[in-house]
Amino acid sequence: MDATIVRDLPASAINYTTTDANRFASVSVYFQHAGSFGVAGPHIGLVGANNGGFTGAADIGGRITSGGFLQLRSNNATVLIDGTALTLTTGNWYFLQYNVERTATADTFTSSISVYNSSSAGVLGSQIDSINSNFTNAGMWADSVVFAAIRENTSIVNLDNFSLTQGTAIPEPSTFATLAGSLLFSAALILRRKRSL
Repeated sequence: MDATIVRDLPASAINYTTTDANRFASVSVYFQHAGSFGVAGPHIGLVGANNGGFTGAADIGGRITSGGFLQLRSNNATVLIDGTALTLTTGNWYFLQYNVERTATADTFTSSISVYNSSSAGVLGSQIDSINSNFTNAGMWADSVVFAAIRENTSIVNLDNFSLTQGTAIPEPSTFATLAGSLLFSAALILRRKRSL
C-alpha cells in the first residue's frame, strides 16, 4: 500500500506568462531517513494545481525510488533514473533538492535532483549523488501558475524546511552545482525546527 501524502503549498506559486519564458526554481526539503525507501519518496517538485499531486498529468520533479535510486520525472513518468543506488543511514538527516529551469525553447525544461548529507541541526555536508536532464512538458511549460509539492511515505521519520526558491535567473546546466551551493549555504544558516509527520 502506498502510504503517501501530497502536500501542496499555494503560497509557493511560481508565476509567469508565456512571454516570461525563462524561470528558475529550486524545491528542497530536509528529511530523516527511516531505514527503507518506501514506495515513492521523498518526492519533491512542481505540480499544476494546488489541490493536485504527482499522480496527475501535470507535474515535474524528482524523487528517491523504492530501490534507492535518484529519479527525475515529468507527467508521472520517468525522465532519467540513476544507475547507482543510494546508501543512506537509518536515523540520519539528509537534504534533497530539485532544481528546474523553464527555458525559452517551447515546452522545454532543464532539471536536476541532488541529495546531500546533513546534521540534525541543518549543517550541510557533502553531496552524495546528483543527476540532471533536459525534457519536454507542454502542459507545465504553458501553465501560468505552478505550485511546489512534496510526497512522503514510510521512508521518512521527519521532514523539515520544505521550501521553494524562485527567480528569473537563467542558470546553464553547468552552473546548477554553483547555484545549489549558494542555496545550501543560505539554508545552512537558517535555524531549523524539527517536526514529526
